[in-house]
Amino acid sequence: MALSWLGRHENFISMLMRFGNAYALNYNTERDLGLGVSFSASEVQTIEYILKNEDRYPKMAEIAAGMDIPASTFSKNIARMVEKGLLEKFHMSNNRKEIILRVSEYGREVYEKYCRFIMTEVYAQAFEMLDSMPAEYEETAARAIELIAKKNRNTAEPTLQKIE
Repeated sequence: MALSWLGRHENFISMLMRFGNAYALNYNTERDLGLGVSFSASEVQTIEYILKNEDRYPKMAEIAAGMDIPASTFSKNIARMVEKGLLEKFHMSNNRKEIILRVSEYGREVYEKYCRFIMTEVYAQAFEMLDSMPAEYEETAARAIELIAKKNRNTAEPTLQKIE
């Protein structure tokens, strides 16, 4: 049966969902990848977020919100990463309550090795394909994917239901 509501976008949405399913399977699965430490996609995303924003000294709550991760899940993830030596925790001298995260030197070394590996083994061919299309097409596709993600987050949020 054809899924008529998808129209000409059926293949794109199908591949997007397939990607989402594959990514979800690996999101919290730790792998070594021959780098000397096991880590998951969620841990890599955390490192990337911190590195991208390190000049702003992001607080744990900010990072969790920015990554759309529940605070309790994020805290457990951070505890594992600190234990592995990938991250370090700090307090600002004027505020001891808020925790600032920094990627450790070891975390930076592992991340650099990871980047070389993932680029070669996963993304190189896809980037070649993306390089062949105009940048504005890629931007439009990225905005469409973000819109779908936002709408899916909104439908997944619990709502209050009155008990009668």
